[in-house]
Amino acid sequence: MKQRLFSKGLVACAVALGLFSVAQAQSMTPGKAKVVRKSGNARFTTGNNVWQPVKVGDVYGAGTIIQTDQSKGSYVDLALGDGKGPVGGQTSANGPELAPITASVASYQPRSEQNIVRIWENSALGIDSLGNMNTGADTVSDTQLDLRSGHIFGTVKKMSAGSKYEIKLPNGVAGIRGTCYDLWSTGLFRIGNGSGVISTLGVDNQLNTKVVPSGSEYNPNTGEVNPLPQNIIQSLNKLEQDSRLMGESQLVTFTADRTVHHVSPTHGNGNGNGNGNGNGNGGEFTGVSVNAETSTSGQK
Repeated sequence: MKQRLFSKGLVACAVALGLFSVAQAQSMTPGKAKVVRKSGNARFTTGNNVWQPVKVGDVYGAGTIIQTDQSKGSYVDLALGDGKGPVGGQTSANGPELAPITASVASYQPRSEQNIVRIWENSALGIDSLGNMNTGADTVSDTQLDLRSGHIFGTVKKMSAGSKYEIKLPNGVAGIRGTCYDLWSTGLFRIGNGSGVISTLGVDNQLNTKVVPSGSEYNPNTGEVNPLPQNIIQSLNKLEQDSRLMGESQLVTFTADRTVHHVSPTHGNGNGNGNGNGNGNGGEFTGVSVNAETSTSGQK
């Protein structure tokens, strides 16, 4: 019964954003996510509970799970798209490339048409689907992520009417229409610019679907949407602008509000024993264990 209600929540979320279209039923070209920057330790798996260290320049497809260390300041930045975003300091036929990665915190200038996702510390994000299709008149994209635990920030380029950008949560789903968002696995959902919608299943098995407009926050504890303080809006907008910088190399400093929620570790059956020691030789890893098998969103 719970799963059926949750499935209805997915539909409600999609309908609220106008995400479903005939174009989505057509085949799409699989997309990729490229690691463009990281700080601290992180690991990834593509299945079978085999974990490997995350490295700048890695390209991931659907079915990948990325997990960051729980140490404060750890993160991984992903550029979502065709996976061709390079890690050099040159300019190619594909447009401006990334600035040189000279340290764990380094300059990064993504292409303006890329969607960026930052996976903050103590978080696990799955890539369920990345695809795009050129219809001749427009480009339709399909982005489906799975925030299993923790906190992510993202920027979303202008989307065509037939595109969708969805993020599954342990007990719900969020849909994004742009252009920057902040999301916790607990359901805390902030929109700096653009709009979003979130549908969560309460302890009473009742769905709560809310549209979150620009400069607003959905609070899962109250089930209400309220305006964000101006300083948080400014922080989100600055983070969005910095993540889209183009041109000459320069240091980009990312900041985030860390004072609102603590995300408790989500233990699963991943190849870790609670202290995060996975397969792979990326050094000591202190993240929580994550079930690497494909899970059904909404189920514990």
